[in-house]
Amino acid sequence: GRRAYRRVATYLCYYVYKHVALSVGDMCWAHQNRFEGNIAYPEWVASCYSAFFTSFPVVLILSFDRDIPDSVALAHPELYCEGQRRMYFNARVFTVWMLSGIWHGSLAWLVPNLSVGASGPGDSPNYNKEWWIGSVASFTLVLLFVDLRLWMIALNRLSPITVGAVMVSLLIYIITMLVLCYMSLGVFLQPQIENAIGDMFQLEKAIVAVLLAPFALFFDLAVYMMIRFAHQSPLDRVRQDYYSKRCRVQNISTTID
Repeated sequence: GRRAYRRVATYLCYYVYKHVALSVGDMCWAHQNRFEGNIAYPEWVASCYSAFFTSFPVVLILSFDRDIPDSVALAHPELYCEGQRRMYFNARVFTVWMLSGIWHGSLAWLVPNLSVGASGPGDSPNYNKEWWIGSVASFTLVLLFVDLRLWMIALNRLSPITVGAVMVSLLIYIITMLVLCYMSLGVFLQPQIENAIGDMFQLEKAIVAVLLAPFALFFDLAVYMMIRFAHQSPLDRVRQDYYSKRCRVQNISTTID
C-alpha cells in the first residue's frame, strides 16, 4: 500500500510535468510568431513523445524501484503515515513539478531557438532548414530533461532497470529521428526535417546548445537535494539509517576477513 501510494503519486506528477515541458515550447513559439498558428516541433516527432519516448520509462522505473526490505518497513510504522499525510501528492509538490516543467520547457526551447536565430519555419517546399534544426535541437533537450528528471527522482538511480529505461528511451528517439530524417517514408511524412540530424551536428550553434543546456539540471539537482535534506520524509530517514547500518556491517565483515 505505501509503495503503491508513492508510485501513483509520482506517476501522476511526472506525467503532467512531461507534457507541460513539451507544451511550453509551443507557447513560447506562439508568442514569438505572433500567434500565426505554426507549430514548434515536428508533428510526427511530437506524436511519438508520449507513446514511445516517455511513457514506458516511468512505468518501468516506478514498478521496480525498491526502497527498503519489507522486514525493515514493518519495524517502522511511521512509514505508513505518508499516504495519510499526502506527502507525495499535495499542492506544494504538484506546484514544484509544474514549475519544473515550465523551467525545463522554456530552457529547452529558448536556448536552441535564440542560438540558431532563424526567423521561422518557412513554407513548402522552401523550408527554413536552420529553424527546423533549432526545433529538433529543442525537442532533443526536452526529452533529455524529462528523462534526467525521472532519473533524478528514482530511488535506485544506478540500478540496471533505471539506467536501462532511460537509455532505451533515448535509443528509440534516435532510431525514430533517423527514420524521419533519412528514409523515404520519413521524408514523405516529415519533409521539414530531412537530413536534420546531420545538419544539426554541422551547425555549431545548435550542437553547443544541446551539449551545454543539460548542465542547467545541476541547479535542479542541487535544489532537489536541499529540499530533501531540509524536509526529510519518514522513508528518507529510514533508508538513510538502514543503508548506513548496512555499510557498517559490510565494513566490519571486510575487516574481519
